[in-house]
Amino acid sequence: MMRNIGLAILSGILLIIAWPPIGLTPLLFVAMVPLLYVLYDLSSIKKAFLYIYMAFFLWSLGTMYWIANTRLDSSGFAVVLAAFILIPLFQALPMLLLVGVRKVFKSYQLWLFLPMIWCSYEYLHSKWELAFTWLHLGFGLGSMPFLAQFYELTGYLGGSVLVILINVLVLFLIKEAEYRKRWSIILAGTFVAILTLNFILYNSEGKGRGTAKVAVVQPNEDSYQIVNQESLHRKVEAIKSDLLTLKGKGVELVVYPEGYIRTTPNYPFIINNPESTELVQSIRSAAEEADLAVLIGFVGFRVFPEGAAPSSAVAVGNGSYASGYNAAMLIAPETPAQIQVKNNLVPFMERVPFLDWTSYFETLRLNLNQAKASYTPDDRTKVFRYKNLRIAPLICLDALFPDYIRSFKAGTPNLIAIIANDGWAGKTSGFGQNADYAATSAISFRKEVVRSASTGISLTLDERGSVKNSIPWNKSDIIIENVTLKNGDTLYEIFGSYIGVVAVMITFGLFIAFFLKARKM
Repeated sequence: MMRNIGLAILSGILLIIAWPPIGLTPLLFVAMVPLLYVLYDLSSIKKAFLYIYMAFFLWSLGTMYWIANTRLDSSGFAVVLAAFILIPLFQALPMLLLVGVRKVFKSYQLWLFLPMIWCSYEYLHSKWELAFTWLHLGFGLGSMPFLAQFYELTGYLGGSVLVILINVLVLFLIKEAEYRKRWSIILAGTFVAILTLNFILYNSEGKGRGTAKVAVVQPNEDSYQIVNQESLHRKVEAIKSDLLTLKGKGVELVVYPEGYIRTTPNYPFIINNPESTELVQSIRSAAEEADLAVLIGFVGFRVFPEGAAPSSAVAVGNGSYASGYNAAMLIAPETPAQIQVKNNLVPFMERVPFLDWTSYFETLRLNLNQAKASYTPDDRTKVFRYKNLRIAPLICLDALFPDYIRSFKAGTPNLIAIIANDGWAGKTSGFGQNADYAATSAISFRKEVVRSASTGISLTLDERGSVKNSIPWNKSDIIIENVTLKNGDTLYEIFGSYIGVVAVMITFGLFIAFFLKARKM
């Protein structure tokens, strides 16, 4: 038993060092082999759960420890503890399911179903209120973009399938000595096929129509800065100063990070009619003088009459309710302000799950956001437009939901802008992971990416996911970059997560076969 525990721990350690930002990415293809070796002919569900949970708990703790480095109250620590318990529990389900199925179907080659079962888990997990895709395996290839070029065909789920498949093939190579030559050929063929495909796609030239000069700002600010009228005034003046400094340099777009304009219920930015606010008017005057557009992350509020307010709204008197939004806004000359709300909100930190079902859960929120209540999604997408720019604005976690990014397709975007506030957890692994994940968006949609972070890693990426320019942690700077505006749709953009749908169908079919066989026993 101690040997099995040791192998499970080894898998957890290998997953940690294979994951960004350490990013010894090739280890992902063998990281689960020690755990699978233990599970290969194990029939005890209880023992299997122990080993699986141990490996994935260690992986979660070693890669997401930074969550506990945020400034939490006692309820916050309870929620973080629950997260560290639940994440590996969800991750354990695919392997646990296959161990259970093998008790009925004795064939060892059932392990070849694991890639599809795992893919089903990731696909379904991205579709519910507790969705948090941070450790979905396909994102792990983001730190070595060459290995992920086929994402334009499959999305990141294709990467998850590949990682699990290679691990299973290596397992067979070790365990099935009688058929070692066969599995060696299949494993080598898989590697040659995927590397050849990546090489071809990496060297393919996408459709580009024109360029634009973009300035990406990393202000290097304190994410816990106290918000008051004076701090808001300083932010607006800083933006105006930056815009006027860039005047005459050919810059068409300036990008600021998530939540750069942070307001609270005591000092709100009301977005019912943004054009009437002093904030927008002041920034617009500078944007028009500099002849450029500015994309700014902000926290604002929308006021609703009683009976029309969403479940996260709070009473503000006179029969009115206000709801907070984490959003992005484009202010451009001779164009009304354009607003996009963040729709993929961090569970509990930004929105309490299942809030529409019962308001009781709102008492469980973490007091990390400026609204002091759950933010509100609106489930709509808007492509920001200015001159030749058609920008898909993604706010932090939005970038980890590629099916959501696909919803911008109707607006035919030619540039992806990711804005993030990476300073919440300090100088930990979180900001590096978040930056590495951006490559998967660039590749899946073959669009160049500009990424502005409050501090952390602001960068620009080409359509292959390669870094063109970047700003390191704890540095205030501005990147000025000529970006190519890419047109055309990738196969993934057209068909979406078809691999996830197929995986769910295969997994469901395996379930049916399992129950039918079990009934006959």
